[in-house]
Amino acid sequence: MAVPAASNLVFEERAPHEKGFAAHFDKHIRPKLDDMETRRLEAKRGTLRRELRRLLVAVIVYGGGMLLLHLTNMYVEYQLYFLVTATLVLWGFWNFNPPGEYAVNRRELLVPLILNLLGKFRFSVDDEIPETVLSSSKFFGSWSIYQSRTLISGTHESHAFDFAEIKLERMIRKGEGYAPETVFEGICIAVRLPAPPAHLTIAVTSAD
Repeated sequence: MAVPAASNLVFEERAPHEKGFAAHFDKHIRPKLDDMETRRLEAKRGTLRRELRRLLVAVIVYGGGMLLLHLTNMYVEYQLYFLVTATLVLWGFWNFNPPGEYAVNRRELLVPLILNLLGKFRFSVDDEIPETVLSSSKFFGSWSIYQSRTLISGTHESHAFDFAEIKLERMIRKGEGYAPETVFEGICIAVRLPAPPAHLTIAVTSAD
């Protein structure tokens, strides 16, 4: 069995802030990359075998059918009928025997492993900072569309925080219709405090 390409990866610590990451990479991240690459290659081989079987079935159906029609002297009369029928049969075979798929969100798998070097943080592509927190900050004015791309949650110096990439938009009249206008796009950090106000919000635009 071929060695997964990830096994040959080496992280070189070239900057002071990268100190210690090479050992963390070897222990936690490279094994995951090896596993991902192994599964990808297995899926690729499985798809190739499946396509070869499909091709063999097509050759047998068309070739065998044409030969049978020719031997029974019905080649001309039933050629079109056979081609249509065989095409429908193969179409059904193709649809009820779909190729294997390999899909993985590398960011969702690898980012938590990288964050583990810094502490116990949670990474999610589905969660978001509550809109009520953004509203109470009074930073952004009004908006009607809220998008949150990623969320990192954790604790720093006993204070829980949420870190996310967000985009806020509002609809404005443009010509005869409406179009979205960006209110804010960038990084937002919401720190939960033990006493009022309940949150401290820090926002940095993408341009900054």
